Amino acid sequence: RSDGATMAAGGGPALAAWTPIVKAAVSSTLTALLLFVIAERQYLQGSKAAFAVLSAAGGAAVFLAIPVVHWVGHKLHSDYRLFQPFRGGLRFVVLQALSWTFYSLTAIVVAASVTYAEHTNGLLASAGVIGILSQVFMVSSLLTYRTKGERPCGARQSAALRRRRQAKLAKPNSASESAEPP
Repeated sequence: RSDGATMAAGGGPALAAWTPIVKAAVSSTLTALLLFVIAERQYLQGSKAAFAVLSAAGGAAVFLAIPVVHWVGHKLHSDYRLFQPFRGGLRFVVLQALSWTFYSLTAIVVAASVTYAEHTNGLLASAGVIGILSQVFMVSSLLTYRTKGERPCGARQSAALRRRRQAKLAKPNSASESAEPP
């Protein structure tokens, strides 16, 4: 893209434009934890209808929030794809793998908690915590994404490497200078 949508080291204008959506998604994940805690309390007090509604609302909050943050990635980085296995740098790949693993674990724990509510005191709240970890890994992965050959965000060049690159750029092309015009 030529609209400056590629995120520069340290954030840049693209990140600033999408920060409200990321904040809303993170808030949604935190709200899911609160809803899960209240749902478990409602179940213990005998209100199974409130448990069902709060569990469903918390599940929707966490299950929509994490993919939304992942989607923001293609708005921040011009070469970002929603499915791009093993691309984006090692740190990005590891954080994405952790995020989606925790996301799946959240889904399994929420399903088990709702299905077997009478035997899972505290399990639904645990799912909320796991969902928050998934969101933390997802946001972190977007900040570490890099294109091939690009340094990770925040990485600094050593002075020696900078001098070598500058010398290489300043050095004229010897093949074109040695050739004499016909």
